[in-house]
Amino acid sequence: LAWWDGDEFDQGFGGGLKTDLPLIPTPLFGVDLRASYISFVDSDPTVGAIPLEAAAYVDLTLFYAGAGVGWYVLNQGIKDRPGLFAVGGAKFALFGLGVFGELLYRGVDSTPINGFGVNLGVTLGL
Repeated sequence: LAWWDGDEFDQGFGGGLKTDLPLIPTPLFGVDLRASYISFVDSDPTVGAIPLEAAAYVDLTLFYAGAGVGWYVLNQGIKDRPGLFAVGGAKFALFGLGVFGELLYRGVDSTPINGFGVNLGVTLGL
């Protein structure tokens, strides 16, 4: 589940997928890849965003933090743009099933969707 407080577009809601790729030989550092769909329903007309993102992160077992780059595909005649984001979160796993929550900030070049977001999710094989 995803929530994004877009600068001028109010709140957006949606969902997505992410995968973590720990760097060998230690899981302390890694890369994650993300794709989601967010609909800013309060905008007129409704604006949709597809963030395609990659981040480098530091994993401290329960907590993690990272920074990354993204390409943001937008509709309603808004030109697709590059951007940057920072993320921090917590995760907990037991018997291969886990949950996570994270706070992030996205800065998308020359668009009214810069802002904070929250992601909540379920993981397999964490």
